[in-house]
Amino acid sequence: MILVTLGTHEQPFERALDMVSALEREHEPVVVQHGATPPRPSSPHVRWVAYLEWNDLTETMQKADAVVTHAGVGSTVTAMRAGKKPIMIPRLERFGEHVDDHQVQLADRFEQRDAALVCRPDSDLVELVEQARDSAPTVLGARKRGLQRALQLAVAA
Repeated sequence: MILVTLGTHEQPFERALDMVSALEREHEPVVVQHGATPPRPSSPHVRWVAYLEWNDLTETMQKADAVVTHAGVGSTVTAMRAGKKPIMIPRLERFGEHVDDHQVQLADRFEQRDAALVCRPDSDLVELVEQARDSAPTVLGARKRGLQRALQLAVAA
């Protein structure tokens, strides 16, 4: 099962769902926590959920083979704590997905530390899911200081 979480931000994230549509063709169960982004008609392999309660979200992340998330720090760190190497899709200002491009800076910092994979507009999400599955789980505690520094640098940029 693949979990896709688009967070709780009020601006829709249609571009992420365009990328996620490639996962539907893989005939693997996909759970999409879509938030403010309207769900789409899709294959029987996709389950749409507006919002997951915290415990349900963390439990679903732990059970997932891969976690695809917007590049929010909360979702990213939660996925890492669940033992996953998250695939981050940063929301971009130019597409009206956020007020600025701070998620790009955050995603770049996590990627530089080999703590996450970043799905850019020209990336192949199916390939990134396979890479995430093949990656050793990231142990947050072992990288805590480095991640804290990455967050500080991303916020300061």
